Amino acid sequence: MPLSEEAFTALVDAGCDGCGAKKLTVLAIVAEKVPLLNGEIFGDPSWGYKGEDLVRGTYRVVCNACKKDLFLSTSCPHCGAAGGIERALEGENAFLLPRACAGCGSRQLSALALVPARIDVAEKNKATGSDAEASAQLDLSGYDRCDPAVLNGILWHICKPGEPLPPPVRSIHWSQ
Repeated sequence: MPLSEEAFTALVDAGCDGCGAKKLTVLAIVAEKVPLLNGEIFGDPSWGYKGEDLVRGTYRVVCNACKKDLFLSTSCPHCGAAGGIERALEGENAFLLPRACAGCGSRQLSALALVPARIDVAEKNKATGSDAEASAQLDLSGYDRCDPAVLNGILWHICKPGEPLPPPVRSIHWSQ
């Protein structure tokens, strides 16, 4: 039986009922959206790690300290099929990616796949981490409030540590 959002939150907040540790790992099946052009991957994928998508796909919650399973389900978290997790994790599917939309003929599509994810719920950005001071200065109170060059630089250093930031391919002049 899948977890509700309330049960998931209570489980994560409570931590391990065996050793009392708060550091847990969530294993889930999450949605990955992949942009396609003419049946080929065209751009970076995005994942559904938010709220109900993550909770709905959760099949295991384990304590990092004592390795106790706090939640374990072997049925598919999306359709409820018995043994669905094992079948999903065994291998890749053989579906061909479409080259165009059957309805309108557009060659720009998005494919949706359900993929495994491992989330350490205790992992977070450190207040002393790289670019922490610059991140604290960002105005995130609304859309387009912060300098995109600064934000992109911070994200680049997080995702590609040690690699120099490449020059922009397209840009506009930013002024406040």
